[in-house]
Amino acid sequence: MIIVLTLLVVSLVLLMTETLTIDLVGIGIIVVLAATGILSPTEALAGFSSRAVLTVGALFIVGEGILRTGAVAFLARRLIDASGGRPVLILTYTIIVVGVVSAFLNNTPVVIVFIPLLLGVAAERKLFPSTILIPLSYASILGGSCTLIGTSTNILVSTAAEAHGIAPIGMFELTRVGFVLFVVGGIYMITAGQRLLPRRHTLTTGAPAGRLREFVTEVEVLRGCKLIGKLLSKAFGDTGPKPLSVVRGEEMHWPPFGDMRVLMGDVLILQGSVNDIATLEQSEKMRILPDVLDETLRFEPKSMSFVELVVPPGSSVVGKVVRDVGLRRKADLVPMALMRHGRHIRGKIADVKLRPGDVLLAYGSEEGVHEVSQANDFLLMEGIHETYVHKRRAPIAALILGLVMVALSTGILPMEIAALGGAFLMVATGCLAPRQVYTSVNWPVLVLVAGTLALGRSLESTGGAQLLAVPLVHVGLLFGPWVALAALYLTTSVVTAVLSNNATAVLLVPIAVSLSASLGVDARPFLMAVAFSASAAFATPIGYQTNLLVYGPGNYRFSDFLKIGVPLTLLLWIVATLLIPLAWPFAR
Repeated sequence: MIIVLTLLVVSLVLLMTETLTIDLVGIGIIVVLAATGILSPTEALAGFSSRAVLTVGALFIVGEGILRTGAVAFLARRLIDASGGRPVLILTYTIIVVGVVSAFLNNTPVVIVFIPLLLGVAAERKLFPSTILIPLSYASILGGSCTLIGTSTNILVSTAAEAHGIAPIGMFELTRVGFVLFVVGGIYMITAGQRLLPRRHTLTTGAPAGRLREFVTEVEVLRGCKLIGKLLSKAFGDTGPKPLSVVRGEEMHWPPFGDMRVLMGDVLILQGSVNDIATLEQSEKMRILPDVLDETLRFEPKSMSFVELVVPPGSSVVGKVVRDVGLRRKADLVPMALMRHGRHIRGKIADVKLRPGDVLLAYGSEEGVHEVSQANDFLLMEGIHETYVHKRRAPIAALILGLVMVALSTGILPMEIAALGGAFLMVATGCLAPRQVYTSVNWPVLVLVAGTLALGRSLESTGGAQLLAVPLVHVGLLFGPWVALAALYLTTSVVTAVLSNNATAVLLVPIAVSLSASLGVDARPFLMAVAFSASAAFATPIGYQTNLLVYGPGNYRFSDFLKIGVPLTLLLWIVATLLIPLAWPFAR
């Protein structure tokens, strides 16, 4: 038991600190459990053949097939246009559409489709993107909680219930409580939540007074530069970019620069507007990002444009340094600045390892922008909806999704077979190209799920789950199962704020089952509490992938999620605690 509990703590720390990628953490869990003999190799690897993992992976493909037809983007655009530009209606329509769509599709790609649409609307209507994007993420989370297939969390809880001899969750069983939570959350976001949200622009939209947002990049001083020999503190004047540091040889120099003068070969870390940096690169014989850009590409304002690229969860560039990503080689796009967690990276960004949610500001040709939009490595902040071009197959994709839903609702086919059948039909009918199948699946998430399934199994077999449930059992024995359920819901909400929703669900299910057994009541209400609360990751940007997706584009800070997410979490905790035992009584 000690080894398992230690492994649990270490895994939590690694996931929270992002020391290792989530898939490596998943593999590490499996290796440790098998190597120590806690689980046999077959048991440790069983997660990869789990019904839940197969179903979630297949539904990734089904969802991608729907999105690639452009049906979701088309519907969203029409409803947003119908708002007439009124902010309250834009927000209301967005919440409704995203909630409904996320109830049947994986919410991560849904949010990916909506982000550029809403950024475009914000630019057209002169709205702050920061007032729309967090509600977008929250609406997708709440909508996904309404059905079995709305989020992988529900599928994992359902599968875990079956493993404990409990009936699986029905397709629309969650709807009776999930819909109420969605309505309550939606009203909160339109009213009180709006007052708590910040008013900020993004990297490339100006600040309120028309002043362009500044960013940080690095330039190399070339031979013939007019600034050579000038005092560094005065080289750019009062209105030009501000030097933050200088890399000279192997040394880094910081302000105050005193009598330091500009020398050929210096690499300057500058903070300024896009226009400031572009002008320097063009006229002052300086080269942007010398470690990334070669001499064959120069900034040409007439033929090039700036784009924001967001690193989505599961991207192949996660963990790579900027210079090794190959944007210049693959698409003639040059990264100029990097923003992480609402802050600009100061220093040589060429050496920075990319993380999910990072925002790269890049420039290049329209052809290069189009090339990037066709891949899944980055989320392009404008025009991505135009890449989903299979519009003629939209009815076919919708029919396939309908068939999957019918199969899941009636139980005609097992859950994983229905999902795999839907994935097969998406490719067979041309809604999705074969090569897009592999890029549409979030493999790191599936590997982590497989690892946490093994960890959850070991918690049960060693008695760790019973030990962790002891405090909740004491609460239940003192105050009754209703209070114990409230405590379990709140505990799960806290854990999911710092851990992935899938991992939280897998780890808390054995504890929920042990808790109900100790109290002598039905396990179903406790399992439902885990399902709803594991997805209710509103308080931090790292608790849910959609929060991470809007983090950079919305120019948010960590505190923004706390400010709006904590009250919402507490509000839904109260509502869910009251409703769950009414919908699923404690009596067996």
